[in-house]
Amino acid sequence: MAGSCFRGVAEKDERGLWLTSAENDRNCRGERFPKSARLLDRHDFTFKPYRLYKSECFKFVYNPRGNGRLGISISKKVLATAVARNRVRRLLREAFRKRQFRFEGLDIHVIGLPKLKEKWSLFTEADVLESFEEFLHESSH
Repeated sequence: MAGSCFRGVAEKDERGLWLTSAENDRNCRGERFPKSARLLDRHDFTFKPYRLYKSECFKFVYNPRGNGRLGISISKKVLATAVARNRVRRLLREAFRKRQFRFEGLDIHVIGLPKLKEKWSLFTEADVLESFEEFLHESSH
């Protein structure tokens, strides 16, 4: 079970020794999506100058001189249920977090498009990664 990040679960390290909760927390820090990697307030979402890229389900508004942060907006008109919006947000955050090193220097605002309404339930992390890869290829970053 070493390497996973479950709180309150005792774990062993590679030598078979039990980890303290503080050591376990230290091992999990790389698995987080910290506030420094997020666009948080209204000011963060206003990019001047900005560039735009559209994929099938998302619009990427980005600033090529950013700090490697992500912001996500999915309106109720696009996905009516909170379950759907949260699932797509979770997939976007996870894909961004796993490849955060590729987005250094870019602040990205991902906006859900109406096509997402038809596809959200079948959407996988691989689909999100494909959208991000297309975006990176087009943005030449």
